[in-house]
Amino acid sequence: MNRKLTLLSLGMTCQLGLLAQVNPLLGGRGAVTPILRTEAGRPFSAKVSTEITQTLMDGTHVSHATTLMEYRDPEGRVRTETSEPASIVIRDPVAGVTYRLDPLKKLFTKSAAAASGHGGRGGSTPSDDKNFILPYRSDPAAVVEDLGTATVNGVSASGTRVTTTVPRGAIGNDREFRSTSERWFSPDLNLLIKSASTDPRFGTTSYELTNISRVPPDPSLFRIPADYRPQPSPISKVIEAIEFRGAQNVPPELLKAAVGSKVGDVFDEAAVRRDFTALWKTARFEDIQVKTDPGTHGGVVVVFVMAQR
Repeated sequence: MNRKLTLLSLGMTCQLGLLAQVNPLLGGRGAVTPILRTEAGRPFSAKVSTEITQTLMDGTHVSHATTLMEYRDPEGRVRTETSEPASIVIRDPVAGVTYRLDPLKKLFTKSAAAASGHGGRGGSTPSDDKNFILPYRSDPAAVVEDLGTATVNGVSASGTRVTTTVPRGAIGNDREFRSTSERWFSPDLNLLIKSASTDPRFGTTSYELTNISRVPPDPSLFRIPADYRPQPSPISKVIEAIEFRGAQNVPPELLKAAVGSKVGDVFDEAAVRRDFTALWKTARFEDIQVKTDPGTHGGVVVVFVMAQR
């Protein structure tokens, strides 16, 4: 079950600190990295670190770490900075817009902010901690422990540990095993401060906020710098071909049926992401990579490179 997912050459590199989805590599409901809320009245700044570690069947240790900076001002505007690749996202619930900045090219894009249901200016927000625990309450295989309150990285936080037992034979396993997820959540900031999830199938993932400051960030962080220019609109390209490489023992009809993108469609990164996920869910592959090659008529060729299980 030690599988990996890779996205190449599409500008689709997933920064773990920006995702709020369960990663198939990590498994478990606890293996998520939250998107920063746009909430008024809870300003802060912090460094965010995420690390994933795995041990492969041959004993090889694999580790991937990411760091980013997060800021939120008193009005609820948020800023997320990543260094690899260099990017800045500013979400402004007051103006109802989201800006994406490219610090290397000094370009930006502007789009309408999607409704998040997270409160926004003057809104109220349900506790992320309660939403995390709720699914486990009805799970007989899960044990929820209240770890009480402690100061974590300078912030008062409430701790919860969930231990889930997978009984023998549930997924073809010849013996029982357990996964654990421990979280420390700050009610004052309505933020996850620290978490660690461990599962023998998927390894360990950790998430932590450090260098936490409750001082409102500099207002200039939430504005577009004067020397940035709007990003030119990309030219739409047509999919000239879709190729599947490395899937010798999988019927081509199955692969074609799994993806929604078709030859002749306008290339859409979001659609290719969905195709990538659909192929992964077939559970036939140890590794999937997706990339694009130039077409012969000015379009693109979408290539899925797969290693079978």
